[in-house]
Amino acid sequence: MKTENHDLFLEWYEDKNRIVYEGKHVVAYVAEVAVVKGHLLVVPKKDYTSIFDVPAEVRHELYDVAVMLAERAMKKLNAKGVQITENENMYEVEPDNKWHVSHIHLHVHPRYSKDDIKVQLNRVKLSTKEINDCRELLSTD
Repeated sequence: MKTENHDLFLEWYEDKNRIVYEGKHVVAYVAEVAVVKGHLLVVPKKDYTSIFDVPAEVRHELYDVAVMLAERAMKKLNAKGVQITENENMYEVEPDNKWHVSHIHLHVHPRYSKDDIKVQLNRVKLSTKEINDCRELLSTD
């Protein structure tokens, strides 16, 4: 796996014990600092900063592998659901902030009845005008 920036995923790639899947364009790892049992990261082998930079073939494999692993987690770990999230661009990785993750990757979080994952979204009720404006802007090129 070649990346333009040395980062956490490159170190993990060198540790084959962490890999749960490797394909042509994508590799998936067990998260060392996991949110929940079965937390996986799915990462393109090539370093892409944004989803908009990822070629269609790679993007399809990235998401297909995430779905396949999510299904596997539901079946083998008796998860009740799954959450797949995408992270991209530069940020520091906690807890020690010693690694920088500069490229896109997906998190696969199996969900359990009493897991401790909390997703907080500040929701705002849109007016009919705001809904219509958004629809008009986003429904055409």
